[in-house]
Amino acid sequence: MNRSSVPLNAEILAKKLWGRMLDSHALLARDLYDFAVARHHDPGAVKAAMTDIDVSDLQQLKRELENLPENWMRRTDTRPLIRSAYPEEASNPAPFVRAQVWGEILSRTPPRPHRSPRNSARSSLVSWRGVTPASRASANTAL
Repeated sequence: MNRSSVPLNAEILAKKLWGRMLDSHALLARDLYDFAVARHHDPGAVKAAMTDIDVSDLQQLKRELENLPENWMRRTDTRPLIRSAYPEEASNPAPFVRAQVWGEILSRTPPRPHRSPRNSARSSLVSWRGVTPASRASANTAL
């Protein structure tokens, strides 16, 4: 069999993401299991499959994964995986996929500048009263 005729892992995962999860809003246990297990065997394929997906779509997918009802796998018409190499992922792959999606969202989101809540609230309160930190310092030295 020619290597070019076999779809790459990233292509397969991308088709599952686009075709079922995002376009059809169908979260199938076998697709989620494939994503959950791919992180063990080909994490680059998981990353590549999510590369062309907008952050807003990833956030929507994350919300859908978070809102799956408890025991959702028992309620679907899917057959359980037999002799799974990864029993934890097979029992509920959604948390693993959610973590992968969340990691991708975070990797694309620029970090926010750190502001100390104590200092910013204090300076706002002082400024609101009409006294600036500079005038307060000069008033304290005058005493």
